[in-house]
Amino acid sequence: MLTLPVQAVQPKGTDQGTILIVNGSNRIEQRDVKLGIQTATSVEILSGIQENEQVVFGEQGQYKPGMLVSPQVVQPSEAE
Repeated sequence: MLTLPVQAVQPKGTDQGTILIVNGSNRIEQRDVKLGIQTATSVEILSGIQENEQVVFGEQGQYKPGMLVSPQVVQPSEAE
């Protein structure tokens, strides 16, 4: 089961959402994801992303698909 912080997911209906990921070329991609159970801090991702893909967390408005970025990995305990 994959979960993400709620801040990383933009809801789109009752069980759909979008996320931003950093691809292998360090460029931003927008992905549609299917959502499962949601808590106050995290949301289950049923499909649309694979384990170990890099997800944009935090202020997403500054990123656009195709933008070149220099990702910084944040451990889950640091993201809370």
